Order: sequence, then structure tokens, then C-alpha cells
Amino acid sequence: MKKLVILKFDGNINSEIHVNLEIANDGERPYRTITGKLPGNNTIASLLNKWHDTYRSRYSQFRIKQINRRNVNIESLNEACQHQSQQLLKSFNTWLQSKSFSPIISCLEQLKPEDEIRVIICTECQELRKLPWHLWDVLSNYQGAEIALSSPHAERGNRPYREKIRILIILGDSTGINVEADKQQLETHCGEAEIVLLKEPSREELNQHLQDNIGWDILFFSGHSQTQGTQGQIRLNSHDSLTMAELRDALQIAIQRRLQVAFFNSCDGLGIAYELEQLNIPQVIVMRLPVPDKVAQEFLKYFLQEFTGGKSLYISVRNAREQLRSLEQTHPCASWLPVIIQNQTETPPTWQSLGIISFCPYQGLAAFGEANAEYFFGREKATSQLVLAVNNKPLVAVVGASGSGKSSLVFAGLIPQLRRDTVNNWLILSFRPLKNPFESLAMALAAAFNLEDEDRHLLEGKLELQLRKDTSTLQTTIERIQTLPPNSQRRLLLIGDQFEEIYTLCADGSERKIFLDGLLQAVKNAPFFTLVLTLRADFFSKALDDYEPFGKALQNYQPELLVRMSREELEQAIVLPATKLGFQLEFGLSNTIINDIQDGDGRLPLLEFTLTQLWKQQHSGRLSHHAYQQIGGVEKALANYAEAVYASLSEEQREKAQQVFIQLVHPGEGTEDTRKLATRDEVGDNWDLVTHLADERLVVTNRNELTNEETVEVVHEALIRHWGRLRGWMQENRKFRVWQEGLKVALQQWVDSKKDDGALLRGAPLAVAEDWLRQRGGEVREAQRWFIEKSVVLRERERKQKQRLRRSIIAGLLCALLMISGFAAVSEIRRTDAEIGRLSSSAEKYFGVNDQEAALTEAIKAGKLLKSIWKPWVAGETQMQATSTLQEVVYKFQIKTLKGHTDYVSSVSFSPDGKTLASTSSDGTVKLWDIDSGKETKTLEKYTNQVLSLGFSPNGKILASASGEKTVQLWDINSGREFKTLEGHTEYVKSISFSPDGKILASASGDKTVKLWDIDSGREIKTLKGHTAPLRSVSFSPKGKIIASASWDKTVKLWDIDSGREIKTLKGHTDHLESISFSPDGKILASASDDQTVKLWDIDSGREIKTLKGHTDSVDSVSFSPDGKTLASASSDGTVKFWNTDVKLWGSLWELYGDINTNI
Repeated sequence: MKKLVILKFDGNINSEIHVNLEIANDGERPYRTITGKLPGNNTIASLLNKWHDTYRSRYSQFRIKQINRRNVNIESLNEACQHQSQQLLKSFNTWLQSKSFSPIISCLEQLKPEDEIRVIICTECQELRKLPWHLWDVLSNYQGAEIALSSPHAERGNRPYREKIRILIILGDSTGINVEADKQQLETHCGEAEIVLLKEPSREELNQHLQDNIGWDILFFSGHSQTQGTQGQIRLNSHDSLTMAELRDALQIAIQRRLQVAFFNSCDGLGIAYELEQLNIPQVIVMRLPVPDKVAQEFLKYFLQEFTGGKSLYISVRNAREQLRSLEQTHPCASWLPVIIQNQTETPPTWQSLGIISFCPYQGLAAFGEANAEYFFGREKATSQLVLAVNNKPLVAVVGASGSGKSSLVFAGLIPQLRRDTVNNWLILSFRPLKNPFESLAMALAAAFNLEDEDRHLLEGKLELQLRKDTSTLQTTIERIQTLPPNSQRRLLLIGDQFEEIYTLCADGSERKIFLDGLLQAVKNAPFFTLVLTLRADFFSKALDDYEPFGKALQNYQPELLVRMSREELEQAIVLPATKLGFQLEFGLSNTIINDIQDGDGRLPLLEFTLTQLWKQQHSGRLSHHAYQQIGGVEKALANYAEAVYASLSEEQREKAQQVFIQLVHPGEGTEDTRKLATRDEVGDNWDLVTHLADERLVVTNRNELTNEETVEVVHEALIRHWGRLRGWMQENRKFRVWQEGLKVALQQWVDSKKDDGALLRGAPLAVAEDWLRQRGGEVREAQRWFIEKSVVLRERERKQKQRLRRSIIAGLLCALLMISGFAAVSEIRRTDAEIGRLSSSAEKYFGVNDQEAALTEAIKAGKLLKSIWKPWVAGETQMQATSTLQEVVYKFQIKTLKGHTDYVSSVSFSPDGKTLASTSSDGTVKLWDIDSGKETKTLEKYTNQVLSLGFSPNGKILASASGEKTVQLWDINSGREFKTLEGHTEYVKSISFSPDGKILASASGDKTVKLWDIDSGREIKTLKGHTAPLRSVSFSPKGKIIASASWDKTVKLWDIDSGREIKTLKGHTDHLESISFSPDGKILASASDDQTVKLWDIDSGREIKTLKGHTDSVDSVSFSPDGKTLASASSDGTVKFWNTDVKLWGSLWELYGDINTNI
């Protein structure tokens, strides 16, 4: 509630003062009047003069003309100024506690602390005007109260219509001060206004502009000024000054033409304000005493932020004044300086009301929100019904057609009503599902804990994981929120807005069911909790059928169906917002608009958009039939506007506009097309155009706080349905967009399967993908393109394998034919058969005497010889003997077989002392094994996501594990207990590496960053940014001075550990990097890539030394031997190759064959 308090003082400070108090609702007649008295007080007058003298001694050099001054002790003047101001303040508040004044105090204390209160001090007494009324004790509990001064004799003028806020800026003599800073602030915050700038003008130039025929809304002066008694003077330039009396005639004309606010950001302005007040100017803002340049600039900045941001003039001055307190250590009493001089008959303007055209009460294609609820009319009945439902049901679904006003009803109707419910004292949280409903809900819940940004982001990440894992998380979190001190005994309302996104954007059905289960558990069990969902009617049947438990809940708690507005309700929605701002619609115009809008569901966004366009055509405070016809009426307004924006684009921009808009529409299959939230990556290199379209209000841009991704969506689905050009684009591109959305689902499924080859594209889907890639490759995202290319590589690999198999069969048959025709070879076959038998027997003999190495050597020779000859030529007994001997020797020769995992082992790591082995598997466990006994010693906590990397600290006491859960866990080896979780990454953590001294851990993530962590504290030390794609590997150099990181952006980066600065970028690979390894002396770095090569790099120069070729598929891992003489590389081609590290002999020494699933 806004209140107006007027205190009229009759008398002066040295004698008894009669006081009259009036209290009114702002804009209405007073409902309370009371009188009181104040005794004369010479002490206050003396203290006031003493403080003024000291302050002027301290600040005489600032925003008045510079003068020569003797050397003074600034520090002592500061102390004296502070001390005297406190004495004055104490005496002032004691005086106002006089018994004869107590009736007025009692009356003021009955005001509500939450009210916005304008307090006007009406007096002609200059000493009373100079007192620190803003620090009156009785108003200290009213955060919305601000003081102004006024003459008891004031008259009200009439304001002519102006289409735009007009500001006249006068920059006077700037000797010793920075007036340009004021100009920049005004241009920054008042850009939508018409600004005219006069820099050090002449008298004639200033007079001429003040008498401008159109008139001004705001007059702003920055420069030097001063007061003599009740007269004010400004310095125009270095050689000319003007008194207000000399400007009287020109100012009188400006005020008659409805000058609303005069702001003098200069020294000693009370005399200026007094003279302007005599001319009945509505509002003046001045500085009561000399003002330091810094104080003047800061006050202007904060005032403009508040005022142009929609706050009232009084609250803007108050909030800006409060900001000045931070300067008072060096600038005593800075917050005492700003003063409002108010014509008591006037209502202070808002920024919106100054330039009516710049503020529109209609919302265009956007929904009404809580901030503009005062302009939300026509849904009062539906609001009352919804309030009743929310108070009586734990689940309320608001169901209606797209464009029926569901979101507006909830945010501008329901929420303001609940805010006024002091019994339930509702705590209100809201979210939109988007493509990741767990993340969206986590962000909404985390906001209730009132944490700093960094802590809030950490909590958001934790909550998202917990919401995915445990369906009771929402319920328990609600209960936690309700136990927080500010929230005890409060009911909690959670709003899921645009809930159809759970079906249009969340492609994973299993995730959707988990999310819905969490909501249902909270609805069933959480105390003092209500869930409100807004849902499009065309998705209601899907909500009923898609998941039975949720469908039953919707049936048990009957939804609130939002029906079309009646003619009377539409009349209110059209007329009342304009009336509230003093505007009128021509007779019959609202009826014409209603006739145009009545026919059809979902027309409210079109209505609001039409009214918004109509508002721009207002003239003389009226909305006319002629203007309505000009914009094309309801049906054509949106299409006309979108076409006008499109027509204003360049040819290149128009082509890009089509690419952007079709990415913002989800193609319906059996349902209507819907809007889709797209990331910056999805719209490609078109963000400049997106920004322009957002300025034109056709799209809305935002940022996902958790992932830091920029997003964009069309402003409303009405644009999809009624803009013919966009509908045509979607018709032309429907097949491509349906395929593209399907490809996104397939890509996500592949990622979720840990990039299993079985989830890649095959057959017809791959052929279709290749065809679209050829046709429209420029519109396919990099990740999608890579997914298709990986599918092609797999297809080619499988094709080659089949070819090799066919060639082997053919070769075998040919050999058989040749051998049949060559009886001379029979003796050679018999000799080979005998040799295989001899070697097998020899192996058995050696094994019998426990010479395992000799046994293995003989058995391998027999196996190789058997492999080299066509098996039908070798006796079955000989084949059996060679095979069984080799198997027995290999099996028994193994030191240990460690069994316990239930799925394939993905990573292993030996402890530095070689006594312990850590292993992780796709079964979600990390196991520790004793090497000597081969026994499992511990199983660490089970993960829901696969552990992607393991690493022991150099002292062997700590094991670090990195996972798909975006975290790194640190485990105590002795106890098997997790003692720290390192959180901060926003994607999976792929690789970790300890520094040689064990004090720092580096982690590389899919979020494109490397983070450095302090092991002792668990604190994040640095984040290394520079890669443009997910990271795959990270490694410290042996001396610990350099970190290397490898990424799918095809580069290796070297970083300085101390500064975090990027030293070098190693480029040369033509496909994704997978692994890196430093040589033991730290001079060489090896890198493994999907381009089927290993590259060696000189660390000092960053130069490529050698490219090792030989693998036939991606190289997944690379590692130097401890002595640095051998390099091993493991590939998806099923081989491990060992390379000689002698520079002169680089090349493959030998290789092993088999399935390569584990990092080496």
C-alpha cells in the first residue's frame, strides 16, 4: 500500500512550531488529520550552523568553482564533521520526542512497515529544511519511507501529451570535476528517451531550449553551483554564471509545458530548489551542501538504475542514498546530501508514466508475471477458483489451450493472492521442465536455501544427482526447506510451468517416469505442500496415458480447466490496463477487438500482442479505430509485425533467419508443432541474428545457470501458428527436422550407453543420415556430424573384416586345390605335423619339471606352427595336443586371476609399491586387490554411473576415482572410506592425474575444462579453460611443473602449473585425441588419436618429432615404460603395439592381439 504523509510546520526553529499531520492513501483524500507542537530549540540551530561550517571547510573544493584554500588536515576535518553530525542528529531526534509532539509520533507509528510512504515536510523555514529528516528515528523501521521538502503554497499544473520522454541535459563549467561521467550514465540508463545535450551553453542558448515548444520531462544539470540565502546560482561555463531569478521566465514556460523533474547534480542546491519551488515545479532533486565528485556520480548511477528500472522516485532516491553509506568513511555524511523538493499537490512520476509510450501495460506475446500483476485483468473468477483449489488439494493441474493464459493466471493471478495470505505465509518456487527436468527442479529448490552463487551451484548439482537416484529426494528437500528458520510454519507451493515440455523436450521415457515418481511421492507425503502444473490441453490425454500412476493422480485430483474468457472478461482485459494509466479507447473499439478475438481458442497472446502494437499508435492519450486498422487488426498484427522485421533483414540474414526459426520449432507428429528451447550451439554461427530478433521481441534469449549455456526460444507458440512464412518453412523442412530430432535422440542414447558400438547408426538409418549430411551438412551440429562419421567408420571396419574373412576362405580353398595337385608336398606336411607334436611334448616335459618359461616358449612355437598351416593337413590328435598344451601352460603360468566384477573391467591402476591393484568395472564398483594373495580386500561404494578413471597418489595412501557423475571421489586406502568429493565440473570427469608430490590432483572433464584441486582441503585451486570440445586425458609432467591435456578438439595443450597459463597448443592430429603420456625424463609427450596414429612431441619446442603409424582404428591409450625405452599403444583395432623409443629406430617392435577394453 502506498501512503502519503504531509507534515505542515508553521513557525521557525527558535520559537514554538505548530504542526499539522495528514495521512492518506496515495492519490486519495486524507483519512487521518492530527495536530501537535514542537518547542523552540536554539541548540539545534547552533549545532546545525556549526556542522555546516565544518562541512563547508572540508568540501569547499568540490562541485562548486574551485578556489584557493590553505592547507588543512583532511583527517581531522573528517572526524570533526562526523562528530558534529552525530551531535546534531542526537539533538534533532530528542527534540522530536517532545511531549507536545507525541500525538503525531503515535499516529505515525500505526503505519505498516511494509508500506511505501512519501513523507512531505511543508515549511518556509530554511533551518527546518536543512535538518536531517531522512534520519528521523520514527521512520527508521519503514524501509519504504522517504522524505521530501515542500512549500505550503503549491499549485498543480496540467501535463500535455508527449510521445516520448524528453530530457534536457546541461553540462556546465567542468573545472576540476568530471561532468562527462554524468552524461554517460544518463545515456546508458535513459537510452529510450529523447535526449538533448547542451555543453557549457551561452545564456541565449539555454533560454531558447528551456522554452522549447514540445517541452521537457526532465531537466538535468551537472557542474558547479551555490546557494546564497534562498537564491541559487549555476555556472554555465568558465566565464558566465546565472541565477535562477535570471532564468525565471524561461523556467516558468518549461514548467507550464509540464517539466516534471529538475535534477541538479551539483553543490549547495537548496537555494536553487527554493526558487524553482516558487514556480510550482512538481519535483526537484538537489544536493543540500557541497558534494564530492565521487558521491555525485555514485548517487546518479544508483538513482537512474532504480528509477528507470521501475521504482518510484522516492524509493529510487532512498535506495541510492543508502548506497552512499559505503563512502562515508572517506566522505563524511555523504548520505545526508540528496534532497527531494516536492510539490505536495503532485503525484511523483515513475519512469513509465513520464514517457507513457515507453511503458506498455500489455504484454505482447509474453505471459503476465508477478511483476506486472497490477495490469492483469479479466481472470478474477478463475483466480479465486484456483486459490480455493490450491488451499484444498496437494496437486492442481491448470489445463487449457495454448494461448489461453495458463501461465498468466498462475503468476499474475494466483501468486499475488497467495502473497497476501498471512495465515499460510506461502513460500513459492517455480520451474520449467525444459530438456532436463531434474536440473530445472534442482535449481528451483536450491534457490530456497538463500546461498551465495558458488554454494548454490554446488547444491544444484547435488540435488540434480539425488533427484535422479532417489524418488524421495523432492519430499525430503521440501521438508528441509520447511525447517529453515524463515520458513517454519509456511506452506510450500511448487509450480511446474509449461509442463508439456516433460513430453516434448524430455526424450528419455525412463527418466520421465523417475521424475514423475518424485513429484507424486512429494504430493502424497510432503506436509503443507501443493504442486501446481500448467499443461496444454492437447497434451492432457498423453499425460493420462503415458504413465499410469501420474494419470491416476490427475484423475484423483480433478484439473482446473481454463475456459475461454467471456465478453465481459475480455472487455476488462482490454480496457482496464489503459484506464489505469489514464488512457481511453475510442467508443466501440473494445467491442470491435472482442468480435475479432472471440472466435477460437488460444487467442489471448494475439490479443495482447495486438494491444501492444496498438499502444505504439496511441495519440493524445487515446487508442483509436484508425490506429487499429493501420496495424491490421488481431489476425494480421502478428504476421505483419514478423514480416516487417523479416523484411528489414539483409538477404544473408533472411537465409539465416529460416535456419534459426526452424531450429526453434519441435515438429509435431500427430500433434501441433510446438516451440523448442535451443542452445547457442544448436543455432550455429547465427547468434548475432538471434540477438537482433530478441531485441525485436520475436525470440527470447536466456542462460542456463547450471551449464552456463545460452538458450533461445520463440516468444510464444502463437508465432508458430499465425506467421504464414514460418509455417511454410516448417512444411518445407518437416522431413529434415523430424530426422534431426530423431538423430538427437539416437545420439543421446549412444552417449548414455557409454558410446557402445551397438548404439551407432546402421543400415537404412545410417544411409538416410549420410544423405542429409550431404544435402544440409551446414545445419548439422558438430556432435551429430561426428556421431554419423563414427557410424560410417564402424560400417567400413565391419565391411573390411568381412572382406578379410572372404579372402581367407578363398585363399584356403586355393591352397587346398594346389596341395591336392602337388603330391610332392606330402612329405613336408608330415614333417610339420611331427614338429608340432615334438614341440608340444617338449612343452609338457618342461612344465612337468616346473620350467614355466621354457614350457611357454615351446608351446607358443607349436601354436605358431599350427597357425601357419592349413589345419586339415594336420592330424586331429596333433592339433588337440598343441592346443590343449598351450592352453594349460598359459592358464597355469598366470600369476593370478582376479575374479569378482560382474561386468567388463574398464580401468585398472597399480599402487606405487606394487602391492595393491585397483579395478573398476561397468558393474559400477571399484575393487581393491592384494597382489600377493590375489584376494579382494575392499569394494568401494557402488556408483550409478560408470567410473571412468582411477589413480593412486604417489604415496599410495589415496585412491582417486572419476565418474560420469561429474565428481571425483578421494578414498582412504587403509579404511576404504571416501573422505572427500570434489565437485565443480558440469559434465562427466574422464581423466585424473596426481602431481608428483601428491599435493594436487588434476581432473579433465567433458565440460571442456581441467580443474586443479588441493588434496588436503578439497578446494578447487584453478580452472584451466581453452579447449573447445570435451577433454579425454590429463597428465602431470614428471617434475610437476607442466600439465598436458588432450581433447576432442584435436589438440593437446600444455599449461604452467603455477600461473594456470596456457604455454603451448600442439596441433597436428586430424581427429579426436584420446590419451597422452609423458616420457619419464619429461622431454617427450606421446599423444594417441582417433586418426589411428600416435604422435611424439618435443616439450621444449612444441615441435612434432614423429608420427607412428600402423594401427587400423582409433588409438585409445598410450604409455611409456618406466625406463622410457618402450612406448605401448592400444587401439580399437584389437592390438597393442610396442615401439622402440630410440629416435633412430622408431618403429613397431612387436604387437599383441585381443579385445582392448582397458587403459594401459
